[in-house]
Amino acid sequence: MRRLLPLLLFAAAPAGANPAPHYLNVVNNSPDTLAALAARVHGGDQWTPFDVGPDRTSTVLLGGQTATLALRGGCVFDLRATFRNGRTVTVTDFNACTTATLHLEQVLRKAQ
Repeated sequence: MRRLLPLLLFAAAPAGANPAPHYLNVVNNSPDTLAALAARVHGGDQWTPFDVGPDRTSTVLLGGQTATLALRGGCVFDLRATFRNGRTVTVTDFNACTTATLHLEQVLRKAQ
């Protein structure tokens, strides 16, 4: 019976089911305005833009604001943040399974 239980659990999973998303809190604790944020599965070709504004219809995230994003497609992502002043910073190998918050001020400091 012990060998049968894992097989039964696997068989009960719906075929082609999408894994649950990983939620990422983006905290703009920098003085700069975030103009755009995009993510892709690590090493992928296609960037997915996110509406991060407080009303979810804007890509702008002012300093002091926070947004929550649903990342789908695995655990490890590349994140690209573009600020209003034109500066773009890419975070590679971000593990959304182990880290739930991205602090933009830290991202900017590491990029200097």
